[in-house]
Amino acid sequence: MKLNLISNNNHKIMKSILNDTKDRIYFSLMLAPASTSGFNICPSSGECERFCVSFTGHGGIPSVTQARVRKTLLFIHDRNKFFDLLEQDLCKISEHAHKQKKQLVVRLNTFSDLAFEGIAKNLFEYWNNILFLDYTKRQERIKRYVKVDWPENYFLAYSHNEKSGNFSSRALSAGIPVSFVVRRPKHIPLSIAGYQVTDADFSDSWIIDTQSDWKKQTGTIGILKAKGKLISSQSSFVLDSFKEIEQVLTANELTHAV
Repeated sequence: MKLNLISNNNHKIMKSILNDTKDRIYFSLMLAPASTSGFNICPSSGECERFCVSFTGHGGIPSVTQARVRKTLLFIHDRNKFFDLLEQDLCKISEHAHKQKKQLVVRLNTFSDLAFEGIAKNLFEYWNNILFLDYTKRQERIKRYVKVDWPENYFLAYSHNEKSGNFSSRALSAGIPVSFVVRRPKHIPLSIAGYQVTDADFSDSWIIDTQSDWKKQTGTIGILKAKGKLISSQSSFVLDSFKEIEQVLTANELTHAV
């Protein structure tokens, strides 16, 4: 199946497919992260820009980076054509999922952090048979996610980072799933600071499956292992232990809504 912009040739996406237990099939849109293309498409990027997993594995091959840059520049300079090609891809993979009798899941921001809910708000209503998911570091997106009319088929998780302050604690208390990058996690606990914990490396599906927790107003913590150069770095984007996560959350136990 030839596609223009979307792919399922990504380690995390393939892992999600491999570990799927709910008859889902996953695809993703992989653009060039942060300012790699000359245009910053990750407005809240910080230390993660230096260690982005976009440049690990196949992403370190120059031709792969160039292809992602080309797609990003198309988005910047010819948005109509970009979304025409995206629509063509969604049509193809939707038919593919239907034939396989599987639920289609699409991650639009694999290495980017674009507010598709505003850029292409009609996309989600038209493709209401698709579940969309993303991680975001943009606090304003999470605030909209909670307070404003939001597409029912678009699920977000907040990514804790060195700029988060007390926002991760506030997000969890409002029922938002939050991911934390840990240097060498072992034996992931069932809970931290009273919040349920899951292995976010196992599958992206946790972002969707934990949304029922909103009714109970309790968020879920997703643990991501540090990868590549992050493991040996001194970046404050990475936490050293589960205890450190607990300290971050209990030090900022402010229960006001996001």
